Amino acid sequence: MATAKLIQAHAALLASLDVEIEQASDPAVYEAQRRELGLDRPILEQYGDFLVDSFLRGEYGRSFVSDRPVAEELRDK
Repeated sequence: MATAKLIQAHAALLASLDVEIEQASDPAVYEAQRRELGLDRPILEQYGDFLVDSFLRGEYGRSFVSDRPVAEELRDK
């Protein structure tokens, strides 16, 4: 389950970066976004951080739609 969530999140982040590239057409913007989102780190390191944040801390990141914490979004439903 956690692996599927990481893959979904990773795919969504990469898709959002593709939009950034189309808008900016600047490789420096793309690389800056990758660093900001942590996509420049090895996938196993990202996965470890994801597991710690989501399962031990209850932090699921921020919603791409509302920019609110996902935990709040889930509580409000």
